[in-house]
Amino acid sequence: MRYFKVLCILAFGILLASCHEISSGTITDKYIEEPTMILMPISSGKTTVLVPMKTDRKYFITVKGKSGNKTIEEDFKVSKKDFEHFKIGDNFKTD
Repeated sequence: MRYFKVLCILAFGILLASCHEISSGTITDKYIEEPTMILMPISSGKTTVLVPMKTDRKYFITVKGKSGNKTIEEDFKVSKKDFEHFKIGDNFKTD
């Protein structure tokens, strides 16, 4: 029974690792994730204080491409400069 559990975990890990990501395709959407405020717990001895922290603005493009015989859409995080450069319908290829 013990070996069966190990075999199942190993098989599940291999299945997760074999998922394909696309490396090129056509840009179908662009969006910006605005900064948000989160509360980060900081411990100092027996006291925990919630410190507000601001996240950064993030720029994403959605790329539609083929992986094998499947069509997949994935989001890619890009820099602000690249975000302004890309237009919907452009071809995208990762380095």
